[in-house]
Amino acid sequence: MSDSTNTLGAPWPAVLQTGRLLLRPVQEDDLPVLVELWQDPRVRRHLGGPVSPAKAEARKARYVGAPGAFAVVLATGGPAIGLVTVEADGRGPGTIELSYQLLPAHWNQGVGTEAVAAVLDWTEAAGQTRSVVAVTQHANTPSRRLLESLGLTMVDTVTEYGELQAVYTRTKDA
Repeated sequence: MSDSTNTLGAPWPAVLQTGRLLLRPVQEDDLPVLVELWQDPRVRRHLGGPVSPAKAEARKARYVGAPGAFAVVLATGGPAIGLVTVEADGRGPGTIELSYQLLPAHWNQGVGTEAVAAVLDWTEAAGQTRSVVAVTQHANTPSRRLLESLGLTMVDTVTEYGELQAVYTRTKDA
């Protein structure tokens, strides 16, 4: 894939490095990990439950190389351990929606916070993103804590998929 600017106004493909992580575009060899994320009942507890094998198969094609879809890999190497995505959101110009999932073996280690922070910094550095939106189940306390630790504020609650959802945002000064 050649360099291009995605709908977020940020150069793509992008590779981000943190102290412990490498975030890079999703590749074919990451797909088994994505399927594992989509079908793990612990990961999907607050995301509507495991995705059926047929739905997981259908999802795979849209992630490989997709702008804003980052595979999370430990800097020491090995397979992907998670996924962070950002995509244009319909709430207004310059608004993106952020999503993330990690394999349970990597929970409670700060890895999710580190990965999400790197992606937020990347989107904001491009200068096009004014507001980030993230939606999580109100009952998902760890996810809510992660978002709040990165400066997102709960601005609303809505009921979707039969559950109360917390809507978070972080707005960059113009």
